[in-house]
Amino acid sequence: GTGDAGGDIEVAAGRLSLKDRASIYTEARTLGRLDPPTAAGGTIRIVADEASLQGSSGIRATTLTSAQSGDVHLDIDGALTLSDRSGITTQPLGTGDAGDIWIGAGSLDLELGSQVLSEAGGEFGAPGDIALVVDGAVRVSGIYGTDAASLVQSLISTRVINPASLADAGDISIDGGSLEVSGGGLITARTKATENAALGRAGNITLTAHESFIRVTGQSPVLDEFGGRVASEISARGSAGAGGEIAISAASSVEISDGAAVSASNFGPSDSGSITVTAGAVSYTHLTLPTKA
Repeated sequence: GTGDAGGDIEVAAGRLSLKDRASIYTEARTLGRLDPPTAAGGTIRIVADEASLQGSSGIRATTLTSAQSGDVHLDIDGALTLSDRSGITTQPLGTGDAGDIWIGAGSLDLELGSQVLSEAGGEFGAPGDIALVVDGAVRVSGIYGTDAASLVQSLISTRVINPASLADAGDISIDGGSLEVSGGGLITARTKATENAALGRAGNITLTAHESFIRVTGQSPVLDEFGGRVASEISARGSAGAGGEIAISAASSVEISDGAAVSASNFGPSDSGSITVTAGAVSYTHLTLPTKA
């Protein structure tokens, strides 16, 4: 729905399948009235036995005004799979803030540049928070593209990517049976790192594997614009604002290897964040965990 306040959307299905740029969306926008809108955009609620998004399909709630966008709420009993640059997003495209994303699922796979995203790309508006509660495996794997120009990472993000923004990044909470980030995948709640960046702080990231392991491993097979491979990463880096807090807890083991990175560092005058890892076994190979710039 669209309008000064987008209407809510509710979907109940046995199997939900979106293909070939299909989308479900709400949007808060002005329709030419003199008074600015104050009502939030519509919320999207989806309940299904299983769901898949393919071929740049999306579920999104946005705002083009000073009002907040709607939230996105998915309750999927079985597998939720996103592939080929598909996404679940809330974004501030005006001056209002993005809504939150909550996903409950039996398993979650993000592959080939697919994303769960609440990201602030403009000077105004802040990202929302992302919370994932998954019974089984959470996998964020790989990239889409064959060169730097077409490279798109699979990711979960509440970052701020405009260096002029004063907004704080959102928080990310993931509770799954297991969690694997591989092949250039990314989980990030960072702010934009530039010399003149504003003082918004990075978000906090809490990762829990209540049954088995958390694994962050490997790099993309494709080179980025700087000629290097894109590392699999968990990042709550700050720019001029403070770094975020990263808490990683697994029932069995935590492995960070093969060029992967975990960072809560800071590039400016504010404090770096902290990284806490709790597990039965912890393994770091070819990795440092910086908490200072």
